Amino acid sequence: MIKLLGYIVVFLIAFGFLYSEIDSVAKRFPEVTIEAKKELTNQGFNYISSQLIDSRTIARINPIQVSDALQYAAGVNIRDYGGLSSIKTVSLRGMPSNQTLILMDGLRVTNSQTGIADISKLFISSVDRIEVAKGGASSQYGSNAMAGVVNMISKTELFDEYRLTATYDNFTNRILEADITQNIDSVPLTLKLRKTDSEGTYGFRIGDKNYERQNSQVDNIDLYLGTVFGWGNFSVKPRVILRTSERGNPEPVIAGVQRPSNAFLKESDLTAIVSADNYLNDSTVFKIGAVYNYSDLQFKNEQAIEFGAGGLDNDFYNNALQLRTEFATKYKNLRYGFVADGTFNKLAGDMLQDVNKDIARNDIGISANMNYTKKSVVIEYGFYSSFRADYSSDFSGNYSPMIGASARVVQANLTTKASLSTGYRLPSFNEMYYLNYGNQDLRPERSITYNLGFDYDPPKFGKFGINLFYTNTRDQIAAVPTGPITWQSQNIDKVNSQGIEFFSILTPIEGLNIVYNYIYQQPLIKSGIEEGEKVLLPYTPEEIVSALVTYDFNKFQVGTSIQHKSYIFTTIDNDMGLIIDDYTLLDVFGSYKLELLSGALLVRLDVKNILDKQYQVFLNYPMPGRNIRGTISYEI
Repeated sequence: MIKLLGYIVVFLIAFGFLYSEIDSVAKRFPEVTIEAKKELTNQGFNYISSQLIDSRTIARINPIQVSDALQYAAGVNIRDYGGLSSIKTVSLRGMPSNQTLILMDGLRVTNSQTGIADISKLFISSVDRIEVAKGGASSQYGSNAMAGVVNMISKTELFDEYRLTATYDNFTNRILEADITQNIDSVPLTLKLRKTDSEGTYGFRIGDKNYERQNSQVDNIDLYLGTVFGWGNFSVKPRVILRTSERGNPEPVIAGVQRPSNAFLKESDLTAIVSADNYLNDSTVFKIGAVYNYSDLQFKNEQAIEFGAGGLDNDFYNNALQLRTEFATKYKNLRYGFVADGTFNKLAGDMLQDVNKDIARNDIGISANMNYTKKSVVIEYGFYSSFRADYSSDFSGNYSPMIGASARVVQANLTTKASLSTGYRLPSFNEMYYLNYGNQDLRPERSITYNLGFDYDPPKFGKFGINLFYTNTRDQIAAVPTGPITWQSQNIDKVNSQGIEFFSILTPIEGLNIVYNYIYQQPLIKSGIEEGEKVLLPYTPEEIVSALVTYDFNKFQVGTSIQHKSYIFTTIDNDMGLIIDDYTLLDVFGSYKLELLSGALLVRLDVKNILDKQYQVFLNYPMPGRNIRGTISYEI
């Protein structure tokens, strides 16, 4: 696979010489970046519910991980076991995390073994902005895009820059990151190195008693290496992300008792991304991209004696490669494009059943899209359609259409949009093959989503949006109990999800910025349910509220953020005795930036969960209480 990736890089460079203007002098990337050309891709996002978390908002949040920024988009629910050691996954509109596709620069980074992406692995400091698009997007991206997509667009760092950032909090979480961008012969090279470690003994409360979390330690080293270079209208942007990680795996806390644990997870992960853009003219672009991921995961738990006298000691090795090519052009008021991609996955491990510890899957997809827009001084309107055909080596073919329409009243700054989109998801390797859990008779999930939205963007004030949605899912896959301590993945047939979401981004006065999001959602299991009975999907809050308020004056910034989630059921039968209570979290922060020597020094203090709220995201896994975090960053 590594050799194959090298061939791909060579091909991308050769592609530039073939299709670009002849130019023997390498130019800096600003000369090949044209803002208007970005509008040629992801046109379908204009017809479904979508939000952009821009670089300014990310800076105000001061996130440690990508999940810290994502929670400020409407309809987003971060699923988290607590602390830096836990994985972080994204759920959109109450649907399972494996129905949300995670992209980096339009290329998938979702793991084929689990069907999800652990976004705690990604470098938030390398992310410029984040697109969150909700609704079926399989007509553009294929499997996993049933609830929508999260697309992280990486920074294009062009100029010499040196930054050192240190973070420490009262839970012994320590993060040290060095970021360097250096131009070598007019080609910028960016290196980011981050060390994260923690004893993992964060405090939490149960009732009126205080506890410390045990076996939640973490020791991570992350490295990011990227560059961008081009000739004429052709550019190549390669990035490599490496991680080595060792983290504890804490046991649940039941009835105030924290069972001792020595379980741990070791992981080595490599993600290499190469994207190439060739602008043939002002209205036509041809893109090629490739993503290769290798992960080596080792898990050991001597106390899991239900798997044998020695407990669990298993290894998994996952290789995944995606190739994607896009062509987009414009003729008068019509934009159209074509996409072809393929993913090749291979997994080896000692907890796979009946497959000789080695499984593989190959998927190929072809899609076409068309976007027609017409503008006048009174109204602007658009029509969009896309269609994708997918073929998998494990399943029969799938077809995913989408149609959308929008109308904008220019003088009123009001846009109405409506869409019908489809989604589908292939079962993950774990759902099919994991020992004592997998089910090789699973069928792919399929869905239809209807969305009606209204956007209002008054000049110099902000933007408001409201969306109504309804999703019908067939062959939903869920973990179903088959015994006192055994579970199996099964198709539970039909799930209907409906709701309303609201978002606002406001700047009422200079220096004051307000972000507010609200969603009310009901993902209901419909199969095997008596008429009039309401059964929610597990781990789905019906209400989520998030808000961020910041005020900038001179060199100071102060702010506060609020998150609220309603109660959730934790079992597929909605057992009333196994409910997680609703909770509201309040954070406050302040920062000061001053010029020092030849650079800028930023000092910031965050108080997370200032009310010391006792809460859980997963049953019996208590989350941290009040946490005081300090950050110092110096940039030249």
